[in-house]
Amino acid sequence: MRKVCIRLYRIFQIKYLIFTGLFFLIHSNLFSQSSFNFLTPLQNEQNSKFNLSGFENNPANRSGIKDWEFSLIYGGEFQNRYTGNLYSISIVKSVNKHNFKFRYTPGHKKDFIFSSGISLINEELNSVLRSSIGYEENFGFGYSYNFSQKLSAGFNLRHFNQKFVTDNLITTFTDSTTLVSTETITETYGNLTGSIGADYSVNKNLKVNLSYINLFSGDDSLSDEIKDYRLRFEKLIQAGVNFNFMRNFSTHFIYQSNSSFEFGSNFSFSIFGNDLSIGISAFHDKYQTPYIAGILPAINYSTGIFSFSLGAVKYFSERKNSYSSNYFEENPVYDIMNNRFSNDKIFAGVNFALNTFPEQKVKFIDVQILQNIFPSLTDFYIDNPFAKAKVINLSDKPVTVKPLSKIEDLNHNEIQSPVISIAPKDTAEVLFYTVVNQNDNSKMKIVQAEFYLQTLSGKNDDNFKMPVLINDKNSWNGIVKDLKYFVERDINFSSEFAKRNISENKTGLDVLPGNLKRFETIKILFNEFINKLSYVSDPRASVDKVQFPSETFNLKGGDCDDLSVAFASVLESVGIETAFVDFQNDSTINHVNLLINLEITPAEANLITGNDKKFFVRKNSAGKDELWIPLEITSLTNFETAWEIAADKFQNEAIDNLGLAKGKVHIVDVFY
Repeated sequence: MRKVCIRLYRIFQIKYLIFTGLFFLIHSNLFSQSSFNFLTPLQNEQNSKFNLSGFENNPANRSGIKDWEFSLIYGGEFQNRYTGNLYSISIVKSVNKHNFKFRYTPGHKKDFIFSSGISLINEELNSVLRSSIGYEENFGFGYSYNFSQKLSAGFNLRHFNQKFVTDNLITTFTDSTTLVSTETITETYGNLTGSIGADYSVNKNLKVNLSYINLFSGDDSLSDEIKDYRLRFEKLIQAGVNFNFMRNFSTHFIYQSNSSFEFGSNFSFSIFGNDLSIGISAFHDKYQTPYIAGILPAINYSTGIFSFSLGAVKYFSERKNSYSSNYFEENPVYDIMNNRFSNDKIFAGVNFALNTFPEQKVKFIDVQILQNIFPSLTDFYIDNPFAKAKVINLSDKPVTVKPLSKIEDLNHNEIQSPVISIAPKDTAEVLFYTVVNQNDNSKMKIVQAEFYLQTLSGKNDDNFKMPVLINDKNSWNGIVKDLKYFVERDINFSSEFAKRNISENKTGLDVLPGNLKRFETIKILFNEFINKLSYVSDPRASVDKVQFPSETFNLKGGDCDDLSVAFASVLESVGIETAFVDFQNDSTINHVNLLINLEITPAEANLITGNDKKFFVRKNSAGKDELWIPLEITSLTNFETAWEIAADKFQNEAIDNLGLAKGKVHIVDVFY
């Protein structure tokens, strides 16, 4: 009977130690397992290169780290006295679009000590029976992937230990005595929790995030005696928003589905060339009172390599050192470091960013091809950009950028475009120009254009590839003034033709007065020109085609563009100035005639014609009037007929119907 009573007493005492302790002492440190994070008030665009967000408020593991970062946090709390501790050591590594974080947390723990109020006293034993419950976070791992400059998503895994220690009575019976002693029973359980989240930048001023906290929480198979005292892992949806009212002032708000929330703001400014941020947050915790449970003031100073932080937590409710066991039983612990038993705290943190490669200062957002490449237009793209890019300055200082480009099969070397300066964190439009080397590309093809952004350090900060269409050498962009490139391409060939025919007619030309010699030369060259050629229209094609003068002579014909280009090349090769007359009709199909400078004054017009509608007066570079005559090159009959047809068309469309005034007729000098 005695043995049965002793066993019942032992069972009763174990229950008594756990459920009816007279009081417990609380030992706690920083941080929570949910959104509560000391550094939350400090994160902004100015110190974004440092990872000031923990797993608690950053389940998506977003990071602005470029390469490596090492950080540690040291601090303590005010209970009966101040006690300090190393809270965490973190390592962050960024690889392309991947971000990894490992955190070791020796100071993330909380211990509860119970006393049964029973003292055992004998010759060898004088002790009070106690039990304790300890919660601690051991380490965590986070990963995120940057899908774009605006969107990233990731997860974190965190490991926790729960340790339950109970002093137990052991009674030993012998023939003459009964011995009572104690033994300590320890139960330890590990929990692995996981959370996921995503961050999205709506624009440069507004960022939002959404997370699922404690998606899973590992093994929960605790013994019945201690099951109600386990650490609770509450599944939560968490949403957050960060808004920059201006570059130096931002606010944030974090809300959890259990109705807990945190809100705050920070202000940053430059001091000694670096950034100083001052922030404060207030938080409401569902399991604490009053409604606003406390505040988190903090200050941060960030240089190019180091970031230093100081902060504190101030609770608005009274924090006692002991509570009744019933109170503990009715108020389980959900957050290791932020709960109704936590005390005011102070902390100091340091972050060290290490870049083993130069920091990227500028980045392409987008590249747009403005126009395809017409290889015969040679230096056209020196003044007319073929592409433009949207570029962002990633740094917090102005950056001077040298844009470069290289088009496959077109450029031998990289071509530099005008240098541009971009303000901190700003975006700018960058134009790309190129130089086209003469080539005999006979087929249209698509090639890669490479774009580079180079800072003054001499390195390429970013590059971008984009396909671009290179037309064949005879393709023309339809702009009449750009026919000059086809005129000058075969200028030597045309010169041989012109000089040979002038030489054959030298005797007749030499006897003419100077003011008629040019007119007769044009007539001779035109009549020789049309004797060798025929009019042939272009086949239907997606782009206009123009022959080079040598091709027109070899093929013995061409359309109005080909013939006008060829004869303009012949005249220009011997110093006779020409211009194209561009007749535009409503169907956008252009017709081109040639206008030729006779270099005689209006007073001498009667030497060539008595009809003042057959010439057009233009001022030369010296401001003096000169006579120009039009020619319809496609009229392959004789000079007089070609002149008359062209003069009638010019008078009717350019003068009578106000074509020049209305912009439907344009005169474009071949070389100007």
